[in-house]
Amino acid sequence: MEQNNQQVTQKPVLPIKTKNAAWWIIIGNIISIIWITLIGLFFESHISILFLTFSLPYVISLIVSSLLLSFKKKWLWWLTIICLIPLFSFSFIMLPAITFSLPSFLGVSTLIPFVLLLSDRKNFWKIAT
Repeated sequence: MEQNNQQVTQKPVLPIKTKNAAWWIIIGNIISIIWITLIGLFFESHISILFLTFSLPYVISLIVSSLLLSFKKKWLWWLTIICLIPLFSFSFIMLPAITFSLPSFLGVSTLIPFVLLLSDRKNFWKIAT
């Protein structure tokens, strides 16, 4: 009888695209940091130094904001989007111009979460505070 009188409240679940985007950001950026650091160590490349000085603060803030997206805060969603834009532009505009090569793995690892986060915005906004 007492169980019927109590209301069961459930926390809203984080949308699946947002979860996938957060994990993609975390894993992709860690792989990019390791890959470009190793390239810089073995080939003494100035590109890796440029990457680390320019984009490391964005990468760290992206990893932290992706980890914190599970708290369902709108400002963390905005922080993630704002940090993705410079990394995306750096990987698709500056890196190919410097290295004369195709966009790096960092570009792909920022493009896919960007699309996932934007496509799942309405669902995230429903549960975010």
